[in-house]
Amino acid sequence: MRSYLACISFMDYNFGRIIAALDSSAYKNNTIVVVSADNGFHMGEKKHFAKFALWEQTTHILHLWRVPGLTKPDQTCNETVSLLDIYPTLMELCSLRGPASRIDGRSIVPLLKDPSLTWKYPAVTTYKQGNQAIRNQQYRYIRYSDGTEELYDELKDPNEWKNLAKEPSMKKVTEGFRTQISKSFLPATAAVKGGEE
Repeated sequence: MRSYLACISFMDYNFGRIIAALDSSAYKNNTIVVVSADNGFHMGEKKHFAKFALWEQTTHILHLWRVPGLTKPDQTCNETVSLLDIYPTLMELCSLRGPASRIDGRSIVPLLKDPSLTWKYPAVTTYKQGNQAIRNQQYRYIRYSDGTEELYDELKDPNEWKNLAKEPSMKKVTEGFRTQISKSFLPATAAVKGGEE
């Protein structure tokens, strides 16, 4: 754990050096900076140690943009976006044409312009075949290849201790997420059943 935290500290230090060098160069005003940190790391939470899971702790990452003439210092956007959004965003910012019909991400330029906007698109995470999570502003829904499900209210339960997938009051929310899960990632024989807490 000490080594992991030391790596983060050293990366932060060097990132600051890179930005300082960029800011003192001729390229300061025509260089887009995109930072996408490594995914999180469980350190014993939920009886899990490592970074391979579909829970918030392991899938939540830093997503930072600095676009000259567009973004402003110290702005924060709390909307949920995906790593798949990086490519279409850069394509739009650089006025490049790309295979728009063959990509899954969406340009987040509207959020870069106005971080207070509401983003209606959830982020989807896949870990091994048949296991997916969908995260929107309030909920994280997880469906495993064996059909088990987990549902967490991230606003009320940010540590994801209470699985709501079997709660009758959450049936409509759970069913809504089920329809969003990509069929291509689920085994044809997977049956839907309630998850375990």
